[in-house]
Amino acid sequence: SQAELAPLPAGEGAVPSLQSLCVALLAQFADCIESLGPVPDGPRRRLAWGLARARKLDAQALALLAAAPATSLWAPDCSLIEDVDLIASLKRAPAGGAQAVAAELLPELAALDAPHVPAPAGQDGETAPGRVAPLRSVSLGAVGRGMTDRAARALGPALAPAIEDLHLGAPYRLDDAGLCALLGSTLATSPGAPRLRQLSLTAASSVSGSAMRALPALLPALQRLSLDGCLKVGDGALSADGGADGRRHGAEAGSSASAFLPAELLAGSGTAVTVAPGAVVALGPLAALCARPAGVTHLRLVRLPLLSDAALAPALAAGSSRFVALELAELALVTDRSLMALADPSLEAAAAAAGPGAVSGSRGSHGETKKHSNGSSNGSSSGNNGASGSGGSRGGAAAGPPMGRLRSLVLCRLPRVSDTGLRALADESASQQDGGDTDAEDSARRRPLALRQLRVEHCAGVRREGTLVCLLEAAAGAGAAGAGLAGSA
Repeated sequence: SQAELAPLPAGEGAVPSLQSLCVALLAQFADCIESLGPVPDGPRRRLAWGLARARKLDAQALALLAAAPATSLWAPDCSLIEDVDLIASLKRAPAGGAQAVAAELLPELAALDAPHVPAPAGQDGETAPGRVAPLRSVSLGAVGRGMTDRAARALGPALAPAIEDLHLGAPYRLDDAGLCALLGSTLATSPGAPRLRQLSLTAASSVSGSAMRALPALLPALQRLSLDGCLKVGDGALSADGGADGRRHGAEAGSSASAFLPAELLAGSGTAVTVAPGAVVALGPLAALCARPAGVTHLRLVRLPLLSDAALAPALAAGSSRFVALELAELALVTDRSLMALADPSLEAAAAAAGPGAVSGSRGSHGETKKHSNGSSNGSSSGNNGASGSGGSRGGAAAGPPMGRLRSLVLCRLPRVSDTGLRALADESASQQDGGDTDAEDSARRRPLALRQLRVEHCAGVRREGTLVCLLEAAAGAGAAGAGLAGSA
């Protein structure tokens, strides 16, 4: 019959692959596994997911996944692991044997094949931390039970030698001091060549201002930053002037970081930038991370109810020409001002140089603000690489066209974002339609967007379909359509 010939829904009735059957079998009998041996990171990741679904991802399983020669550790559910077990699991390296000895004597050796050489006597299959290939990527989900301040301080030196990517999911027992200790270990171990380039914090409910304000000093090589559900992180932690909370967090950041960082490294925590002749504006921690020549290129800010334009707009302006991927979601206080700063950093620079009054004016019509600040924007864009303030850092708006490298843009559940902000992102057509003059330099640095992914969802202020069409056409005009532009509204 016709019903019998109908294809089965995706995922139903399919024959499982041999690899999936093997992973399921290993997860079922994980207690019997002595070592994974040369199993690469990909199958280890699938095994970790199978163990998590079976509620068998305990301390023994975590040590198994982290054992050499793994260079990446992915554990989606660490809710069964206490802090003592977490420390022991990540410091333990079973079955190192001859490979561990070779790694100590010949650190430049990439691989060693010696299957019949027994382990050194007296080590019982375990080696000291640092004698095997160190982990480069660590992702621990639901780690709140085990990731305490004590665990963070103990794990920092063990993970520091080569860690490049760190993700902590729901570390609700980890506070500012513990996070600073963990991140500071990566810098103190190799101050000349810091390695940590990607940091992701999800539902870090105890992390607040002092840790955030120390990030520029702790993570000089950071390129990817994701903050999701960190409810205490807001303007007081990320803006240049967070009021009383900001000053308190700044003092706490200095005291926390000074416990394990030398004074010359702490000098980078205070960043200022010349935005116009004679006008020096201090940058907040988030803007300082984005203003570096090799600053943040992938920024994800989700579910931060205390974050507003005061901290976000300067950051988007500082990194406008460097951003490759940007996701802003569930930010109730963010308005069109932040999107305008992303589209035209000179507006935010002029507003910052002019003072608080200019900032409030930037929330109006994009064309009017552009005309009003046109005189000062030229000077501010040319002075963004000026000398820094007392901290000795250099920064400013990045050279190159705004959003010239932006390939992925996600705007979701931003209730105060309207058509005005999206129109500014398209090509600043409002100022041109109003008859505003643009100089040759400003016109030369503008070009259409080259997005490959665009998502605009549940933004209550966006009512005009034409605005989204304009944005999609601008992206398609740069050739992104041929590269597979994915847009949703």
